[in-house]
Amino acid sequence: MAKKNNTSGKDYRFQTMMQAVLLEIRPEDYTEFYNMVNNIVGDYEGDVLQNEPFERHPVSQPRRRRSPQSSPGGLKDASEKTLRLRVQMKDVTNPPMWRELKVPGDFTFFQLHQAIQAACGFEDAHLWQFQRKAYDPELQIGIPSDPTDPYDMGLEECTHDARETGITTFLAEKCQKLIYVYDFGDDWIFNVSVVDITSRDGEVAECIRWKCDIQPLEDSGGVWSYMEMRQAWEQRNSMTKRQKKDLARTLGYDSFEELVDVMSDILFDPEMVNEALAEI
Repeated sequence: MAKKNNTSGKDYRFQTMMQAVLLEIRPEDYTEFYNMVNNIVGDYEGDVLQNEPFERHPVSQPRRRRSPQSSPGGLKDASEKTLRLRVQMKDVTNPPMWRELKVPGDFTFFQLHQAIQAACGFEDAHLWQFQRKAYDPELQIGIPSDPTDPYDMGLEECTHDARETGITTFLAEKCQKLIYVYDFGDDWIFNVSVVDITSRDGEVAECIRWKCDIQPLEDSGGVWSYMEMRQAWEQRNSMTKRQKKDLARTLGYDSFEELVDVMSDILFDPEMVNEALAEI
């Protein structure tokens, strides 16, 4: 099946790493350079902080990185609970797109991230984080960056380590909500809200309800292109040849038939989704 080229200018990290490969930069070369630069910046920051008369420019001032907190807290009996969570894509209406997940109460946010990826058909190929508001630095639950890993995909700024933070730390009551942001270019943003908290009901995550069978497509451009592709699928039998041709070109496909093939491949399959959720 032909797929859309996913090396767009938006994914600058991919392009940068590809350039490193073409220039034959080895992982150990990058690690050595990264550590050298990091030490220089760290030394400079220390000098600035010790020299009070020095006037720091708000733009050029090096930022002090916060150490992520380990917060396994939340409900004391989380291991005895099951959470029903509504994961709904923002800015998508008529109809909305959501998945309702049933997850063990002692899940971490990293496991919840994996569950959302599986339920929405993503490939876990980009940065992500849980927050109260999208891109608000006050709360950033994710995986901290690892300067020793040349292929690191962690957050440079992170308040809570998702691998060590239980979901009931912030989702412990009905109607409590967080934002899940995936791919800081296409900006897939979801509301994650608590529908209910019950006694333990199963040991694995499960998708029990959903709305809209069209899954988002990785590296397709975000909500705008998602809405265009969904409309194309719904109107595929009534559009004119000119409309089909123009839409396919707008979305980056050689033909409308190719677009339909891609759409057919990403339709929601509850059996496959739940198989993937059971592996978390």
